[in-house]
Amino acid sequence: MRHLPAAARWLLLAGLLLTYALALAGRLEAQVSEGPSDAVLLARLCVSEAGLRAYAGDDCAAIHAVLAFRAALPAHRSVSYAEVLHRYSRRATVDREGRSRPWIAELEPSGAEPATWTPLASWPRCRRWWRLTLAHSRDVLAGRVTARCEPHSWARAGVRPADPSASVTDCGVTRNVFWRIARYAGSS
Repeated sequence: MRHLPAAARWLLLAGLLLTYALALAGRLEAQVSEGPSDAVLLARLCVSEAGLRAYAGDDCAAIHAVLAFRAALPAHRSVSYAEVLHRYSRRATVDREGRSRPWIAELEPSGAEPATWTPLASWPRCRRWWRLTLAHSRDVLAGRVTARCEPHSWARAGVRPADPSASVTDCGVTRNVFWRIARYAGSS
């Protein structure tokens, strides 16, 4: 490089910096286009199904058990965890106008107030609950918190699965009802 004229050295250096900047921008773009992590998606789903204080109950672990079970079925083996979650609840993965709680899809790890947050409660207090639910979801995904049951499906109280062989299974303190389905009983 010492044998090159000063202008050529500067051009070479500028080219290397530009190449590095483009490579870094590509990595950042890839990270952004990947979308939310599984932990964020699970935490959003838990908030949707059990409220911002979902960390305090057993719903998240049981919901994860259903999603993991469904992801392992032959029909879903080539589908990501995020896609199985999306099939169960678009509210947690897609922000759509007209939904009763569009802010759920806007919950982020930073704890920033969602743009569509409705002042039903103080966001600083709710931010704390969101962060605790997100940390709980990370623990669930890491296996540090596990379900107390082996459910195949869930629904809010009063809603029964279409399959007549479904029976309630006790998953602990939950807002939802979790179900075992006879045709899947040998699969889990």
